[in-house]
Amino acid sequence: MGLLVLAECRHGHPQQALRLLNNIALTARYGMLGAFKELIPEGLCFVQLWSAGLYLQGILEGILGLDPLALEHRLNITPALPASWPSATVRDLRIGHHQLDLIVANDGCTVVHTAGPQALQVCFTPRGTPVAGVDVIGPAPGMAQYTARMDGAGIVFDLGVGQTATVRRSDEMAQVVYKDRRADVAPVEVA
Repeated sequence: MGLLVLAECRHGHPQQALRLLNNIALTARYGMLGAFKELIPEGLCFVQLWSAGLYLQGILEGILGLDPLALEHRLNITPALPASWPSATVRDLRIGHHQLDLIVANDGCTVVHTAGPQALQVCFTPRGTPVAGVDVIGPAPGMAQYTARMDGAGIVFDLGVGQTATVRRSDEMAQVVYKDRRADVAPVEVA
């Protein structure tokens, strides 16, 4: 069922994905304490780690649309938040040796790069009509542009350690606003 959540999110049906996630969470009442019961077929082994893993994967990869590529120092974000969720926050997310705080919404995101060995490339892909361009405000450590991808057009930007970037999407333009605290934060490898 967790894979169905991912499919619903990818095809623009976040309400259905949330309903499926709620069904997975309800199965926690059955079986041993703290375990998720496998849903297909009903009544089989409830001690299966992937049942809980697919629940978390449905939230992180499906609803929030997080696709980390740690070896490339890259994070793709393609959110599919339900209408009842204005935004979602994830703190202390680790992607390889990078550590991030995220606030994700369907029309934008804020990424705080709290630790890591180098700049991180982020690609935010909003659903809907492509924008005409990207405005950059503040000290950008590298590029910020709008680029076509297989799963839609994304706003690609670099984010240095100690920087915060907020992406906002309007009808025709996207904006990347940088706040720089790099002088306050030295690069640190996350153990």
